[in-house]
Amino acid sequence: SVLLFMRYFLVKEVRISYRHSRSTMYNQLKVIVTVVNLFLLLTKEGFTKGECIVTVTQESLIEVENSSSSVVIPCTFSSTGCDLSTLDAIWFRYNQNSHEELSLSQLPEKYKLNKNTSQQTASLEIKSVISRDSGHYICGIAFLSSDSPGSKQTGTGTDLVVRETKNIIFKKEKILLSVLFALLVLYSIAISVLLFICQSKSETTEDAKKKK
Repeated sequence: SVLLFMRYFLVKEVRISYRHSRSTMYNQLKVIVTVVNLFLLLTKEGFTKGECIVTVTQESLIEVENSSSSVVIPCTFSSTGCDLSTLDAIWFRYNQNSHEELSLSQLPEKYKLNKNTSQQTASLEIKSVISRDSGHYICGIAFLSSDSPGSKQTGTGTDLVVRETKNIIFKKEKILLSVLFALLVLYSIAISVLLFICQSKSETTEDAKKKK
């Protein structure tokens, strides 16, 4: 209907322009071009405002100790013109040997997606962290109700480094020191017992000599 209206408007203005001089026709055509350009500009702005656009933000590096029970990799996003009820979040992991999409629903004992549409977060929680969990984790956000290219974006990724902890080494040293201390106590007791036995025998021998 809009195109028919514009066509009708153009034809009408052209017919009117033929009835006037060249200068009048030029002015009429100038008005027509201005109106068309204004219409196209308003239409373009309306479409732009209706588009779904999302941006994703991630931390660059997270370091944890392998004694940690779990670790959370944050993923925040901001969106305009998007239906939050159609939000979908996907996580990918890249390492030296392979890359994969994490099966969050199939491995609930290992991974958990902490999605909060009101706070615009879709963080990943990794449980029972071990050194093999180290890698580059990328968060992907998509709004399924939109076909706009800007409605599906990924973050730059987070490097997760799981390292050996000093606490574990300290615990091993503490256990070793405890064992050595226990052995030292046993050794001291053994020496004390031997000295007592030797002293008792010596006193017994002396008493026997005095009786003779």
